Amino acid sequence: AESLTVDAGTRDVTFTGAVGSAGAAVGDLLVKSGANTTFVSTVDAASVTTDAGGQAIIQGGRITTSGDQTYNDNVLLGSSVAHATVLNTTATGVVLFAGTLNNQGASAESLTVNAGSRNVTFTGTVGDAAAVGFHLRGERLHVVALVEHDVEPLAVRVEGVLPLLHQAVDGGLLGH
Repeated sequence: AESLTVDAGTRDVTFTGAVGSAGAAVGDLLVKSGANTTFVSTVDAASVTTDAGGQAIIQGGRITTSGDQTYNDNVLLGSSVAHATVLNTTATGVVLFAGTLNNQGASAESLTVNAGSRNVTFTGTVGDAAAVGFHLRGERLHVVALVEHDVEPLAVRVEGVLPLLHQAVDGGLLGH
């Protein structure tokens, strides 16, 4: 599969249609934008990476990769599909949120991460605008939460083993 790199400088990038398909995923998808990177539809790729400096808006409801998903931008969830976003990766892929993770609008969004046996990492504020519900699935998940700000209450449902590798929460509870 061919890889795709989009370098828009300081301009927006919007994928209005599906990127790849379940039977024909694209190679590595790298998006460089100092503004908004918006996924309006589904994404099927070997990996997905956004650079820092803007924000990634996931509206398509599902992103599936055979490798890593690395969101260096702040991420906004805004799915029109029952207010639910699903991120799928294989047993060899990790999911990293290097910035904040929030809802795009006032409606509560849910995030399901199917991560096999790899790490799901949140390094920024989660749900500072409104609560984000999580459903994490995998054989053996490793969640690393490095949260330095107030966190809205989270609804977390886990299928599999979930050891908390690190928790640093200011003014909230995580893992109780």
